[in-house]
Amino acid sequence: MKKKTEENPEWIEAEKKRPTKHSDIIRLSKLYAINQNDIPLLWAICKTYQVPNLFYSIKRFDELDCVFKQAYNDFKIDGQEQKINRLFMLKFKLDKIFAESVNISSTAALSADTKLSLVLQNGTKIGGTVKDNEKDYIAVSLPQEFLNSKERPEPLEKAAFTFHSPTGMPYAFITRIIRYEKKDDGELMIISHSTDLIKKTQRSFKRKSVKEPCRIASVKTEKDKNGVTAYIPAGNKISTTLLNISGGGCCISSS
Repeated sequence: MKKKTEENPEWIEAEKKRPTKHSDIIRLSKLYAINQNDIPLLWAICKTYQVPNLFYSIKRFDELDCVFKQAYNDFKIDGQEQKINRLFMLKFKLDKIFAESVNISSTAALSADTKLSLVLQNGTKIGGTVKDNEKDYIAVSLPQEFLNSKERPEPLEKAAFTFHSPTGMPYAFITRIIRYEKKDDGELMIISHSTDLIKKTQRSFKRKSVKEPCRIASVKTEKDKNGVTAYIPAGNKISTTLLNISGGGCCISSS
C-alpha cells in the first residue's frame, strides 16, 4: 500500500511542494555524501527560506540559486563573513550534485548557441558556437581568421572538442569533420555526432568567464600594526587581459 501511494502522481506532486524536513537533508546527505558539517547550515537555510522538499528542489537549479542569493544578501547585511564563506562552499557542492545528476550521452542534445572549443593537436583551443544541430550533423561556427589559416583540420579528419553543459559540467568528445560549408555570413564546420562523451574532472572552484583589461606586476608585502597584509606593486605594470576568475585563481592572457 505504501509503494502504491508513493507511485501516485498526486502524492509525488505534494511531496515536491511541501517544506523541507530535517529528515530530507539526512537522506540527501547519505545519497550524495554531503559532509556532516554542512548539514546544520543547509537545514538553517531550508527552514528560514521555506525551501520546498530539497530532495526534489536540488534539481531545480534556478529556484535554489535564488534562495542562496537571498541568504547571501541577508548574511552580508548582518556582517556574517565567515558564514558567507561556508555558504559559497555549500552552494558549490550542491551545484556539483546537480550537474552530475544531469547526464548528456550524445552531442544530439546540444542546443543551438552552445559554446564549445575545438582542441588542436598542440593543445590550443579555438572557441566556437553551435549554429545548427540536425539529425545527421552539427554545424559549428569558428573564427573566420582560423578557418582561413593552415591550422584548420581537413575534411574527414578527426577532431577533439570540449563544451560545458547548461549545469556547468565540462565534457569532451572526438568526432570527424564532414566538410566545410559556405554561408552568407561566413563558413561553417560540419561535424558528425558523437555518443562517446567524456565527463572531465570537475574543478575545485566555480570559474567565471570574463574579458576585462587589467594590469599585473610583481608585489612586495607589508603588514600594518593590525597584522593586515598589504600588497604593494613593485616594478613595471604589464597590460594584460583577464579571461576568467575563480576562488582558486585566475587566467590571464598577455603578449
